[in-house]
Amino acid sequence: RVVGFIGSRDNHIASLTVLETFQFAFLCQTRNSTEWFVDVKQLPNEKKATAYELMQAKVATVIDMLGLSHVANTVVGDDLLRGVSGGQRKRVTIG
Repeated sequence: RVVGFIGSRDNHIASLTVLETFQFAFLCQTRNSTEWFVDVKQLPNEKKATAYELMQAKVATVIDMLGLSHVANTVVGDDLLRGVSGGQRKRVTIG
């Protein structure tokens, strides 16, 4: 896809940090995310760490690409809760 439409309304869970928001999005968009959880739970401990590290690496890559690494631990916020700036919130939406 070359072009995508991003609406003007940013719908986020305001109390989550940028990092938590991307982790949540990763788990929601992973194919059969329920099965992913079950599969990870059934893995031996050393493989669980590898699956978790893979998710963390993918999330970190997206955060770095969007230039949000310096606010990764800041809450996203909304009209009532102060968080990242409007431009940063829009990049969270795009990610």
